[in-house]
Amino acid sequence: MRVCVYHIGIRYPHPTSPYFFSSTRYTEITPTRRHELSLFFHHPPPHPTPHSINPIHIPKDTSQPPHITMSALHPLIGAIISIALQFLVFLFVLVATPISQIESVFGPGCFTFFGFKSHCSSLSVDTTGTAAFGCAQRRNNMNGGAVFAIISLFTTLAALVLAVMLLLRIPCMVPFALLFAGLSVFTILISWACVAGAFTIKMCGDRWSNFAMKYGPGFGLMVTAWCLQIANVVVLSIISFG
Repeated sequence: MRVCVYHIGIRYPHPTSPYFFSSTRYTEITPTRRHELSLFFHHPPPHPTPHSINPIHIPKDTSQPPHITMSALHPLIGAIISIALQFLVFLFVLVATPISQIESVFGPGCFTFFGFKSHCSSLSVDTTGTAAFGCAQRRNNMNGGAVFAIISLFTTLAALVLAVMLLLRIPCMVPFALLFAGLSVFTILISWACVAGAFTIKMCGDRWSNFAMKYGPGFGLMVTAWCLQIANVVVLSIISFG
């Protein structure tokens, strides 16, 4: 008995049949062909699954313009703001260093970083050292403030020069300007903190704040310079990392 099946879309012969149907005639099946057909019918190829089908890759639309990100602050505008702030900081520190830090509420006398003036309007101090400040502890505080005020003059001047060089659009100058500006924040802070300590902490058996004393204009300028320098550091940071 011959069993006929057909090719693709048509039936194939049963593997046990010695013949298969060709498009024109019956043909005897060889042992090799019989084995191939047996494998086909007993182990048919798996049907494709949704996971086995390769997904269609749709190319991205490159016709759209790329997303453009802008810095929070234009470097040129930031440089101009930094120069203005740094100039004010340097000017305030320069003016504040020699003038009154602590002064009398009623009398004309005042204390500077370097000693006591019987008249604050005079250019020279009348008394220096321990004789001026009453004891070594208070003297050391005021002398420490003087040292850091002088250091602040150099650091703020260097920061100002570097800020001016930013107008030349030299990228390597920004980190150095930020470095000196950040250093000035700490030196100015220590300078006015020494004065605040001498005024509020008990030294020489008493506190200056217990007497008719107040902070002088030099102290106010130092604190203002410190605040402006912090703002300048923020501007330089935006230029560097923004």
